[in-house]
Amino acid sequence: MFNYCSRFRKAICGTQRYRSKIILTNYGGRIMSIFTSDKKGKFDDIVLGYDKASDYLDAKENPYFGSIVGRYGNRIKNGTFSIDDKSYVLAKNNNMNHLHGGIKGFDSVIWEIENYNSNQITLSYLSPDGDEGYPGELMVKVKYLISEKNELIIEYWAETNKKTIVNLIIKITTHSTSSWGSIFLLRQISNYAFSS
Repeated sequence: MFNYCSRFRKAICGTQRYRSKIILTNYGGRIMSIFTSDKKGKFDDIVLGYDKASDYLDAKENPYFGSIVGRYGNRIKNGTFSIDDKSYVLAKNNNMNHLHGGIKGFDSVIWEIENYNSNQITLSYLSPDGDEGYPGELMVKVKYLISEKNELIIEYWAETNKKTIVNLIIKITTHSTSSWGSIFLLRQISNYAFSS
């Protein structure tokens, strides 16, 4: 199924058996909602985020809600790293540090919707050589799948043409409710490759 909002596409994936579904936008590859049932059968959205994709653009601060974070998800001290004795200087967006991909990380770009059906969607993005200071082109694909066991499986692929660093994550923040725990499981799989 496919829905459109005013500026960015949203895709809905769900399973018949559990009725779970995820709502995404290709702006930052964000998971905007995960609807599932708790142990008592109550169906509700369990993640924090905005109701409209356009609200992420209007936010004064970036909470990274549900977004794909990269090229490197985490903080890089002083915004520098070295590979083979060569130093790289990254964009600094956290005082003197580089956080979650920099000023315009993967959370702030439009991802291509490559493949979708009733229970899965694959997004892709090509990060150019030098993007936010990182070496090499980086082709990234992220697949979201709701399995028949009611698992949200997120699988990452990344391939580069130069040695680089990469650490892809998705920042999913759930409501602090203990009853969701065993009902909807999250599994993440990473596949990284270098080809010269």
